[in-house]
Amino acid sequence: MRAIIRLRDFLVYTNIYIGLCAAALSWETFALLKIPSTHNWYLLLIFGATLFVYNLHYFAKLKGPKENSRMQWCRGNKMLLLAFVIGSLLFILAVLFYHYKAIFGGPGNWQYRNLIVLLIIPALALAYSFPIFKKSLRQIGWLKMISLSGIWAFSTVLLPVFLLPDGSGIAPDDHIVLMIFINRFIFIAALSVVFNLKDLEEDKQAGIRTLAVIFGQKKVLQWGQWIFPFLFLGSACIFIFSIPDSPKGLGGGIGAITVAIFRCFRDFRSEKYSEARFVMEYDGLMLVQPLILIFVQLFTH
Repeated sequence: MRAIIRLRDFLVYTNIYIGLCAAALSWETFALLKIPSTHNWYLLLIFGATLFVYNLHYFAKLKGPKENSRMQWCRGNKMLLLAFVIGSLLFILAVLFYHYKAIFGGPGNWQYRNLIVLLIIPALALAYSFPIFKKSLRQIGWLKMISLSGIWAFSTVLLPVFLLPDGSGIAPDDHIVLMIFINRFIFIAALSVVFNLKDLEEDKQAGIRTLAVIFGQKKVLQWGQWIFPFLFLGSACIFIFSIPDSPKGLGGGIGAITVAIFRCFRDFRSEKYSEARFVMEYDGLMLVQPLILIFVQLFTH
């Protein structure tokens, strides 16, 4: 049992787990939009980028006053965390180098747009954690949830579409892409609010006015358990009926996530979870729908 807990802590605190979640959500987008496997290099890129941004975020927080199980682990494994920061950066560079033509094109067909996009998104992700303009985005209460949800939805839905090369013959319907983006934004926003509830006291002390700080835990839990499942299910129904030949298992995945979001708010009890278990359980919801799609496709072929 102790070995399992250590493995869990390692996967969560080195951010391998959240990197896999980002890759899974991106794969789900591929499945919904029928983007071929020749573009799977993006899954490696988003995995490496998530590892880099999250590990850099926590490495920078090592000198801060915050004390919890995650920061204790990070301080006790400082060199390992640094190795993951450097290793993930090298991994990103290796993916970009190996798949250079697929991403940036070649003579006569340079994809300058891709270069710009690949510079803007990491900048926004870093701006979430680091005070580029006096404050980081997460320190501005009303931007904390919006920026995080926007970055995740953009990176796992819009960015794979933007990076499709011109003349590839793959042209996902703009309406469907937009609806998937809105649905993904709502899903991540629901998780963000739950994590803001966990950080309620910390945000109060830092003067970060999140929804949880403004309205209080009780009201956010009461409203959230109905508003977020309703918005998620409504937006999902719109795009599921818009997708021709939607993947088998999609309806089951959407139903499971809707119920899970409801239970996140109804059964919220941050004090009964360690940091690693909280992240494993709540961020793990990102894996539910992709895994359902994978298993259904495996057993129906």
